[in-house]
Amino acid sequence: MASGISRKTSKSVPKVTILKCGIEVMTKLNSIQGIITGISIRFNTVSYEISYFNGLEYKQIWMNEVEFSTKHTKKQTIGFKQ
Repeated sequence: MASGISRKTSKSVPKVTILKCGIEVMTKLNSIQGIITGISIRFNTVSYEISYFNGLEYKQIWMNEVEFSTKHTKKQTIGFKQ
């Protein structure tokens, strides 16, 4: 184990709520329909990878939840068990 890094922590790990992969979304800026294909969690920020087609070209873009809308409002809670 690296020096200064301990597996045990006294702090509780916060739980995060996310939208599941596979959910259809619509971007707010250009009204592009896409699907959530990835999720990135860095500190307290959740970013979603949105995949879509532009003509015959497959594209992917990372977005925050405020940049798209979806009909699915149910989120999944994730985190470490204590």
